[in-house]
Amino acid sequence: MLKLKRSINIQVLYGFAIGTTVTILVLYSGIWTLIQGEKPPTKEEMGNAYWTAIHTLAANLQVEATGAEEHACNLIHAIAKLYPCLECREHFAQFVADNPPNCSSRNELLIWTCRAHNEVNKRNRKPLFACDVSSLDGRWGSCGCEG
Repeated sequence: MLKLKRSINIQVLYGFAIGTTVTILVLYSGIWTLIQGEKPPTKEEMGNAYWTAIHTLAANLQVEATGAEEHACNLIHAIAKLYPCLECREHFAQFVADNPPNCSSRNELLIWTCRAHNEVNKRNRKPLFACDVSSLDGRWGSCGCEG
């Protein structure tokens, strides 16, 4: 009986993660159409949008564990399976497999997102971010939204 409940909870969480990813993609697509017209985003523009969403989400979690961290990790795993660019998806999925997101706290997840992004930046010969909580809060912290 316990195994069945766990399986249902995992399915619910996975469904939530996929639903959230689809929502982000739909919103991104709609916003992109308003900003850029009908052309699809470039690989770089899409990457920037995803990283902004991932970092901002992690930075705006509560410092005290609430369970939302697990939803954020499920979203990261969903992105590793659903990201539109196949090459990027494969690289990200491998990074996630080799370095599973640390969902134990908001700060650990925030630092993990920075390390993941720096791995991509190394591959693309871009500047690296400082991965300390203070720097990350300064860059990705409060988005001006309450709640």
